[in-house]
Amino acid sequence: VCKEDGFGSEKIIVYTVGAVTKSRTQSAIIFDGLVCDPENNWGGPTLLMMPVHTDRSQFEEKVKKDRIPTLAGGQYYFYSFDQSISSTYNQQQLNYWHYRKNSLLLVGLISAILVFLTAVFNYVNMSFSRVLQQVKALHTQKLMGAR
Repeated sequence: VCKEDGFGSEKIIVYTVGAVTKSRTQSAIIFDGLVCDPENNWGGPTLLMMPVHTDRSQFEEKVKKDRIPTLAGGQYYFYSFDQSISSTYNQQQLNYWHYRKNSLLLVGLISAILVFLTAVFNYVNMSFSRVLQQVKALHTQKLMGAR
């Protein structure tokens, strides 16, 4: 496939046919082609949008029966769109799924607290230093005869 990049040069992209499927009229999955591009695959999940009135449990049984190979060790997770964006939805810990690491957040929090405590200690230290300087100046003035 030739693709123009907008600067007048063409880039040739080679796709390899991994499978040929028969088009089925009653299928819930309708596609023109499925492409896996390893250069642009950042390890995220593949999401599949299905027609509104699809029986999800029947589709799940069919996929598990066919044993379609996956990168996740042959596991598929079936969730509706509402379930996947709700705040109570618990995401599976898949080895290729990018998620934030709690230990890294904890290290950042501890660092921020240490910086804050250092700033507070410096402020208190500078305040006491200024007060002690003033007391020292008063004692010096009193020693010199000031009232």
